Amino acid sequence: MNRSCIGRLRDQLIKLEKLAEQTNIILQVMPFNATEHPGVEGPLRILEFLESPPIWYTEGWYSGRMAETKAEVSSAMTCFDLIRASALPLSESLRMIAQARCSKYE
Repeated sequence: MNRSCIGRLRDQLIKLEKLAEQTNIILQVMPFNATEHPGVEGPLRILEFLESPPIWYTEGWYSGRMAETKAEVSSAMTCFDLIRASALPLSESLRMIAQARCSKYE
């Protein structure tokens, strides 16, 4: 890996550490060995609006899907909660990011 790429990766990790200091951001790292959650099936987005009910969106290699029915949004929110519960808490996530930065990019 060249120095330019290493510098960019280091800068990205530092940026994540700084963003996590903000009170409106919750940063959680998903360990590679955490595979017992619905997130392994692909990305899941829940979009919430001030004046409209939430919707969820997921996509794969050949398709994407969006839904807004109450039952489907509720199910997607449960999946999202299970994904979040499988990730490391904030303090452990930050420790893992700092450890990766120091051991690989400093």
